[in-house]
Amino acid sequence: MLIGTMCICLVIGHFWKNEVIVTPTSINFPKKFINGDTIKISNYIYDTKNKAIQLDLTTTSPTGSIRPKDLKIQFTLAAAQASNTNVPFARILPTYNNHFVVLIKNIYPNFQGIKIEFYNSSIINLSSLQNALNDNSNGQNNDDSNADIKNDSSIGAYKLTDEEKDVLDSSDYSTNDQDSSKISTSNRKLTKKQLHLLNRIQKHNTQYIVLAEKKLLQKKHLGHIDINTTPKELTINALKQSIFTLHQDIDNRKKLINKDKPYIAKQKEKLKELNEDADIDPSYQDKVSDAQNEINITKNDIAQHQNRISLDKLWIKKYNNRISLIKKGKIQIDKGQQPSKAIIWKDK
Repeated sequence: MLIGTMCICLVIGHFWKNEVIVTPTSINFPKKFINGDTIKISNYIYDTKNKAIQLDLTTTSPTGSIRPKDLKIQFTLAAAQASNTNVPFARILPTYNNHFVVLIKNIYPNFQGIKIEFYNSSIINLSSLQNALNDNSNGQNNDDSNADIKNDSSIGAYKLTDEEKDVLDSSDYSTNDQDSSKISTSNRKLTKKQLHLLNRIQKHNTQYIVLAEKKLLQKKHLGHIDINTTPKELTINALKQSIFTLHQDIDNRKKLINKDKPYIAKQKEKLKELNEDADIDPSYQDKVSDAQNEINITKNDIAQHQNRISLDKLWIKKYNNRISLIKKGKIQIDKGQQPSKAIIWKDK
């Protein structure tokens, strides 16, 4: 069972005068799994009329990508008043590359918070476990508060006792035991205790994000969600949104370039005057160097913007081509995982 069933006062926030204090996960803040994969919210939309939320997620992986079948979700809803009608549920759908969408439907109004937990069943490398233990990051970064964090060593969402640390660090390996877990040991022989421990840890290759209704109700996050959209339409819409974002990036970078070019011209005029002054007074040489350095830095900024614009244009071309292939039926769309029903928690 996923860790989402634990007491929500430790997951989403904590009690204070019969209320839940919710600390929402920031947009574009990557959350790290045990195996080095990351997941972050790139955008979200709240449709109050249709009682739906759409989360756009971006993932990364040392192996290149997270396979859609390896990422499952469970979510908990902290509701002030539970409805007797439809039960809230969430579904995760892959769209393109390392992007996913989570659709949450039948949301109860006036909820305090939502915790969505992601269970990643990708194979874990033993060295990544050791790295996670050594940096003692708990896999959660510092984005969300957690009232249950102690000084124990942790790997992702799994807390290690001193005895378990000794087991994991032990060099007393057996030549007969085989690794039956989804932990890649690179043919390293392990003891039965280590195999048992690694199997337990692997089940905790999880991460979570937290949403707060007060944040979702901000004007910039309100919008329309087609609750009957198909995975195919969802993928096309996600690609179109990425194309729109890339065009915005191009426009912003062009504005910066247009702002930098007059600055360079102005600095060149200043440099010319300083060189003339330096011919008379050598003490001006430092100012000459500073002015030249400013010009070089600005030229480098322009070059970086131009390179990024070229890259953005390549991605736009690629995404437009992918949309065309999807519409023609030449690319099959993954239908994603089965919907996950909400665990409802009420504070009253």
